[in-house]
Amino acid sequence: MLIMLVENNADELRRLQHFVADCYPNSDIMPFADSRKAMECIRSDKFSIDMCFTDIVMPSVTGFGLVKELRKHNKKAKLVFMSDTPDYAAEAWHYYVNDYLLKPITAESVRRTLTSCSA
Repeated sequence: MLIMLVENNADELRRLQHFVADCYPNSDIMPFADSRKAMECIRSDKFSIDMCFTDIVMPSVTGFGLVKELRKHNKKAKLVFMSDTPDYAAEAWHYYVNDYLLKPITAESVRRTLTSCSA
């Protein structure tokens, strides 16, 4: 399983990567602190991304923009939005996301999300 993580806060990105690796030790994880680079990766079609955790509010490309592009390349990818506010939750569901996590992200919330997405 290839899991993309997009979070512009480096500390939060490291924590998320650690939580995902603990839950799915055999997965391939692609972390991005720069949403533009994540978008380039999606558009390259070099990788088949199975799951994407993305922040919503980021410089350059928003999480909504990333997910919209990812859906063009893989309609079956599991999608998880992350935000420090519930304000974007209603809009997030228009993208058929699998989950919406409120920050701070915890090991338990990541475990629950990964479990429900793999069911």
